[in-house]
Amino acid sequence: VGTKFLVAPSWYHPMAEGPDACPLDSELAAGRHVIYIEPGMAFGTGLHATTQFCLRALESFPPRDRILDVGTGSGILAIAAAMLRKDCKIAAVDIDPVAVEYAAKDFELNEMDGRIELLVGSTDVVKGRLYDMLLSNLTCEDIIALLPDYTKLLTSNGVVLCAGILDEKLPRLEKAAGENGFRVIQSETIGHWVGVVLQKSS
Repeated sequence: VGTKFLVAPSWYHPMAEGPDACPLDSELAAGRHVIYIEPGMAFGTGLHATTQFCLRALESFPPRDRILDVGTGSGILAIAAAMLRKDCKIAAVDIDPVAVEYAAKDFELNEMDGRIELLVGSTDVVKGRLYDMLLSNLTCEDIIALLPDYTKLLTSNGVVLCAGILDEKLPRLEKAAGENGFRVIQSETIGHWVGVVLQKSS
């Protein structure tokens, strides 16, 4: 994905054991951060256009000091951010306990233990904190509903990497973003899906 990442299932991990274990092609992985994911019930295996947009957006908008991954799913975006910047502080939240369970496994697979704070819940569990960047691969409706919280959680000029937006719903998001003090600074359409980067007004 993009120029910096390669997403691989867990059986390509160097420590993988069993009949499915398979070495990763070193030429394919050359110069890329390899993210290992245990395929399961949590969203975010790297195949979906929305996940790919967020991974590419992290190249254009490098991880900042404090990052919140809202609806972390498999944890793929939090892992990617941690790989791109070793000293950033990352929290990942999801309302689904099953997703949090899978994210914890993926953090361990990628040697992220202790680097990413993982919490069950939504923006309510980090109320009162401030972040410089939010990762938000959710539905358009969820993103719109969370924009008032995002305004409170973001520092001045902070950014939100948003995906999961069907193209016909983009005008609704743009309107809601403006009403909550955000402006669109980047967008990309892939098939029926749109990814946008929002910036909070200073």
